[in-house]
Amino acid sequence: MIDELSTLIEEQWVTYRRTDSYDQGALAFTKFCQRAVQPHTKVLYFVSYKRAPLCILKTVRAPEYNEHLKREATHQARAPKTNVLSAPTVFWVGEVRGRVVYAEEYIDALPVTVDDYRALMPEIAVFSNALPQYGTMQSDEYADRIAPYLPKDPVLERHLTTLRERKASLTLGLTHGDMGRQNILGTRQRAWVVDWERSGDVPVHGFDGMDVLLKLNKHAVPDDTLLFAVRNIHVALYRRFPDEYRRLAEMGRSMVA
Repeated sequence: MIDELSTLIEEQWVTYRRTDSYDQGALAFTKFCQRAVQPHTKVLYFVSYKRAPLCILKTVRAPEYNEHLKREATHQARAPKTNVLSAPTVFWVGEVRGRVVYAEEYIDALPVTVDDYRALMPEIAVFSNALPQYGTMQSDEYADRIAPYLPKDPVLERHLTTLRERKASLTLGLTHGDMGRQNILGTRQRAWVVDWERSGDVPVHGFDGMDVLLKLNKHAVPDDTLLFAVRNIHVALYRRFPDEYRRLAEMGRSMVA
């Protein structure tokens, strides 16, 4: 595996904005996993060159999850750069032994502090709004589209009713889906949004900004706001009904493919 990865790095050397000649013997790899090992687990390699960080390589343990990783790389590459926030650069996407692998910029930073996370809230809203948009859909149509994936639950029904009764326009677009403090590295002056694994799960533009706002202040918006209803439906599913969430997420990703 390491030999194949080394070959890919050599083939893509110029994507790292390097002007020196490539020396395979100067590469070093450190392998680690993000969580408990399952077939869908991502395998990561920290790659250094002449003892300096070069990139992070991401792949999956099982080829049946190739499309998930390819989508993650594609969405991460579409992320905007705002005054403070951006995503790590995606250098290239390739394949090794039938498994997708991609290289991203190494970020030498820790998750932002709680205070910095709060200070970054306006910038997160800017970043969320700068993500690509893909058209509009009426809220009642969106409610009808997602209703078959929702279990019988009074909270979910209340939010569906809001979407149906308002009959207002929702903007569709790319979302990160998990912009919690653990996925924002850096400081309030410069930060990166990492881990795009759940990108596109929720296809409603502005979701990330609303999610962060409610994490910091659950009483910040009136509960008849359309984005409030969308956010609470998806968050409730993710926390309480994981099977239904996965099915709905697949539908959502197909809308922003």
